[in-house]
Order: sequence, then C-alpha cells, then structure tokens
Amino acid sequence: MTVVQHSVHIRSDGSVDETSSLPADWAVTPIAEICSTSSGTTPPRNMYDRYYRDGTVAWVKTLDLNNSDVSTTDEYVTQISLDETALRVYPPGTVLVAMYGGFNQIGRTGLLRIPATVNQAITAIQPNPNRLSSEFLLATLNYRVGHWRSVASSSRKDPNITSQDIRDFNLTHPKQIEEQRAIAEALSDVDALIGALDKLIAKKRAIKLATMQQLLTGRKRLQGFSKRWVRKEIKEFAPLQRGFDLPTYKISAGPYPVIYSNGILNHHSQFMVKGPGIVTGRSGTIGKVIFVEQDFWPHNTTLWVTSFKANNPLFVYYLYSTVGFERFATGSGVPTFNRNDAHSYELLVPADQDEQAAIASVLSDMDAEIAALECRRDKTKFIKQGMMQELLTGRIRLI
Repeated sequence: MTVVQHSVHIRSDGSVDETSSLPADWAVTPIAEICSTSSGTTPPRNMYDRYYRDGTVAWVKTLDLNNSDVSTTDEYVTQISLDETALRVYPPGTVLVAMYGGFNQIGRTGLLRIPATVNQAITAIQPNPNRLSSEFLLATLNYRVGHWRSVASSSRKDPNITSQDIRDFNLTHPKQIEEQRAIAEALSDVDALIGALDKLIAKKRAIKLATMQQLLTGRKRLQGFSKRWVRKEIKEFAPLQRGFDLPTYKISAGPYPVIYSNGILNHHSQFMVKGPGIVTGRSGTIGKVIFVEQDFWPHNTTLWVTSFKANNPLFVYYLYSTVGFERFATGSGVPTFNRNDAHSYELLVPADQDEQAAIASVLSDMDAEIAALECRRDKTKFIKQGMMQELLTGRIRLI
C-alpha cells in the first residue's frame, strides 16, 4: 500500500471546504445521489401483545446506536407488526442516523450487521454498493457529527435534523470503492485497538474492585501480617470536619490549591491544611472521595479529614471509597451530607500501620496501571482523530 499526501482545506468544524482542491478521483456528492433513505415507525404500545410480545424481528431505537456495528437490539417486534404498520426490514450494511432525542443522540450512527427495522427517529441509509462503502459512510458520518448538531441548533425550536438534511449531506469520498474500503479498514483497526484497551481497562477496574472488597474488609490478608483488625467508628480514626468559608475575591492566588468537592479549582495562600488529605462532597457530589497529596485549602462545600489519628492517609482514602457516603444524605430539595451519621458508621481497620500501608500500596499500584492504560487509550483516540482528518478528506491517500 502506498501513502500519498494531498492538500485540502478543512474548516474549523472539521468539514471540508468544497471549493478547495480535491484529488481528481475524489468527489463531493449529496447522500441522496448515491444512497436511498427512509425511516421507520413505532408500533402502537397499547397493542403490546400483538406487536411486541415474543417478537423475533430486531427493532432499532436511538439508544441502540453506538456509532459502530449494531448486532443486537433492546426490543423486538412481531411479524404481524410488519404486515400492519409502516415498518420494513433493512438488510445488513444499512447505515443508521438518529434525527432527534437531544444533542447526545442527534447524529449518533450505527451499521446494521443483522436484518432489522427502525423507529421513526432514525433515518436508514442504503448505499449503492457500486459507489459507496457502508463502512466508509459510517466513518465519515462519525467524523462529521458536529455538522448535525449545528444544523439542529440553528434551524429549529426543538433541536433535531430531518431526513432531508441527511439526503442533502455532501459526502466527500474517493470514487474508487477499493480506496473507500482501505480507509474504512485502517480506521476499523484503530477502533479495534481502542475497544481492546477499553475492555482491558474495564477488566482491571473489576479486578481492583474485587481486590478492595477482599483487602479492605480483612477477608484476605497480605503475606506477613497477622495482627487483628478492630471495629471503629469513623470519628475514632479519621473524623470529618467542614471546610472554611472564604469570599470569592480572595480565591485568586497563592501556593495552596483550593479543593472543591469535584476537584482542584483554584489557589489561595491562607487557611491551608497540611497534606495529604481527603475531600468528599457535602452536597451535589456526595459520595465522591478525593485524595490530595499536597497542602490544600478546603472550600466550605466539602468535608475534609483533619486528623488521621495515626492511620495511613492513603489507606483511609481507599477505605472511604467503599463507604458510599451518599447513604448519609439528608434533607429535602438538595440533600446534604450528615456528618454525625457518618461519624457513627463502623468499619474494620487494621491495627498494624504497616499492613495499612501495604494494602494502600497494592491498590495504588493498581490505580497507576489503570491510569497508564487510560492514557494509552486516550492517545490512541487522538491519533484516530488525526487519521480521520487526513484520510476522510483526501489529504493522505491509501492507494
């Protein structure tokens, strides 16, 4: 395979300037010229037994779309629904686009790998197989998702796109379907790597969770430790204290980070707390626990640990992560963390400081491994974005 670079102008939203120079064997064509489009319907829900119960025909809704292959659906419809409604079965290779359902749904795509019907919120696109690869079309639509959102937000009171918007979409593509397939395959290989990393990260997280459940309860002991664990209330080994209040104009500068319940936002030079420390939200983000290594200033919307009472701070952080502090939320409207209830909550704690440190070290190493995998995955996604910009606009050719 030979890679050839070619110049084309890309707008800031990722779309192609159709007036710029494209390779001679590329074209800009409205979807309607090389595809057929249609949409489906939702059979009446009040006739569930007739149209849905024991259904065997896949029925795709916007929530089934994942910007990738669609091989299963959440719901199925009956053969009778095909006979008595406007539903039709689309073959594998059909590309689906969500037309409405909020900005998180508009423009979401799917590529059918099974025969399926669709609801009225989806446009089904069937490419002319001699002119357009379904996989190339899917990749382009995913790359240009911002286009749909701009159309939806600028043209209508209730954000949505129409089937006509989709038919009018100008598709930049190589005329040779072999090149389309080569581009789609290259991007698919990167997707496979991202998917494998996602699965590995999920597996590592599950292993860490299981390890926490064993090590932080004493059900599994690390080698070399045999001293007993003791049951203590939170107030006995790591009590919580509310943060300070401070005028907004003072939250501006200083060597110490200001900690809110959702993370580090700013700095200030007064009311510093010696790190390490733990912050968990009093309201809004109740249950989220943050470990802070350096000295910090806690904002009044958080609770923080003022004294670890000879306990290992990192161990306390992991232990706190298992508590589920949201259970102590009280009050109507916006619930607030009830510190008194939390203080009376009992946990098992190793009496041996070395065992606490060893457990914290094991879990910290697992966190570091997960963070490294997440970093690798994010870099791969960034590389893919660059590949899409180059390959789907003709700037770099695979010939």
